[in-house]
Amino acid sequence: GAAFATQLAAMGLNLILVARREAPLRELSDSLSLKYGVETLALALDLSSAEAAASIQSAAATRDVGLLVFNAAAASIAEFSDAATDALEKIVALNCTGLVRVVKSVVPHLIARGGGGLLLMSSMSGFRGHACAATYAASKAFTTSLGEGLWAELEPQGVTVRVCAAGATLTPNFMSVTPEAKRETAFPMSPERVAELGLLSLQRDGRRGALVIPGLINRFAAFLMARLLCSSLAVWLMSKNLRDIYSMPVRRRGTAGS
Repeated sequence: GAAFATQLAAMGLNLILVARREAPLRELSDSLSLKYGVETLALALDLSSAEAAASIQSAAATRDVGLLVFNAAAASIAEFSDAATDALEKIVALNCTGLVRVVKSVVPHLIARGGGGLLLMSSMSGFRGHACAATYAASKAFTTSLGEGLWAELEPQGVTVRVCAAGATLTPNFMSVTPEAKRETAFPMSPERVAELGLLSLQRDGRRGALVIPGLINRFAAFLMARLLCSSLAVWLMSKNLRDIYSMPVRRRGTAGS
């Protein structure tokens, strides 16, 4: 999110910044305004709440909002049977319900102004279901499918829609949950490069579709999963990779859960 905000501010765009933690959000907002001379508004909101979309819509009503970047997401690395129910529900509430609410609050304005853009951050996890993050993967499949449907609906009305399906990215969350010795095995990209490629995709020919996959290694992996591997093998490989990174062995019948 900070990478997107910084690059957009550097382009001279005024920003409405939304995040849950107020202190770092306001610090980023003030620094971007001071450095780039743009107007920034910081909204400390939990995007999984029912009230968040209304707050964003109210703030956008007095401004000419031309681009929405939806980058918020919740995730959990755990076996489905071990994960807390409220953690799984939080993933759905933010990644699916929150996404729909926020996008719905902005789309009518983009149509009315005669154009604009939507950039939805998805994940390569959404290409196939996999172990240890089954609900997250399903939520990102939802994101990708929603974005492609919106592309078909909104591009003829002048609204550019892109879905950026990133692979591993060196975000604070990735750094905090991934063992240092295993990080490079996920071939992570920098947030700045992912944001740059996501924003650049808004300029490409819309006839190429909504989906963009940043990074050559990620595109090659997506090609393998979609074209060369059968579904079951792709799911197995993704699951094995995640289990290896987070040291989560396959459970067999008769073994105890953690």
